[in-house]
Amino acid sequence: MKALVEYEKSWEKGKRYFLDERMCRQIIHFSQIIEATSEKYKQFEEEIECRDANIFMTIPCLVILKYLEHNDKDIAKTFLPNISNKEDEIGKLIEQLQTTFDETNRKNKSGFKFYNMLEKLVLGIAFKEDEEKMYNDDKK
Repeated sequence: MKALVEYEKSWEKGKRYFLDERMCRQIIHFSQIIEATSEKYKQFEEEIECRDANIFMTIPCLVILKYLEHNDKDIAKTFLPNISNKEDEIGKLIEQLQTTFDETNRKNKSGFKFYNMLEKLVLGIAFKEDEEKMYNDDKK
């Protein structure tokens, strides 16, 4: 009986996301982002497994990075509706960030390497020696 009560409580919390098709797709995409990032970076995987407090900063940053890349399936807009409001302080900041991201991405020879460097910066993962050199060369 206790398990049934717990299930009902969980369902009440989750049904908002599962019954709304758009939000359900966003949750699935979000979990894929977390899973793929965990597979790519052992440090991030360990932070998730240990429920390290750091994830409460890195995960939103990761979602913003996906937003800048136009690959967040509107997750950022759902949970931060003023993100695209150019009259709002956050909207202005994101617009500047988007402009810088797009310009830097265009200048880079490899968008994939650029994204990986940003991802590592967001997650607080140290660069390898060759990546550090490339990062410093690209800043010049």
